[in-house]
Amino acid sequence: MHDANLSAQFSCFLYSLLSGAILGAVYTVLSFLRSSNPKGKIRIFILDILFMVIFAFLTMIFSIGFTDGIVRYYVVAGEIAGLFAWYLSLGRLICKAFGKVFSVLFKIRAAFRKNITVFSKKLLKARDKMLYNIEKKNHRDMDLTKGEKNFETESNENLKKT
Repeated sequence: MHDANLSAQFSCFLYSLLSGAILGAVYTVLSFLRSSNPKGKIRIFILDILFMVIFAFLTMIFSIGFTDGIVRYYVVAGEIAGLFAWYLSLGRLICKAFGKVFSVLFKIRAAFRKNITVFSKKLLKARDKMLYNIEKKNHRDMDLTKGEKNFETESNENLKKT
């Protein structure tokens, strides 16, 4: 398609718009992964590099398939335009919907963590009382077993006497 006519170039541009929309969907997925831990700068850096590698690989494959391996400006422009079209339309809607879901999940996680923290603090404060009760029960059980042994030895002695 090196010396392609205008209609072939236009169809290639339309396909590159579709390719850009696919890249926009990939970016949306990666942005969900990024938003799960916004404080992880290394994670964000790695995901951005991953997106650039995916973008470059898809552009290369697209150029090999449609333009005989020659990277055309209108192909890259079409991919970028498709990416922004996805991001500014469907991408925003999906991000808002999943943003609400993530906020609910984060609130549930925070409440769960708070309850676990409160429970563990109460458990640690009650540790001494529990240990005291366990020791007290063990002493009582030991006293009972001594009493049973004394009773058994007394009954054996009584049997021997008779």
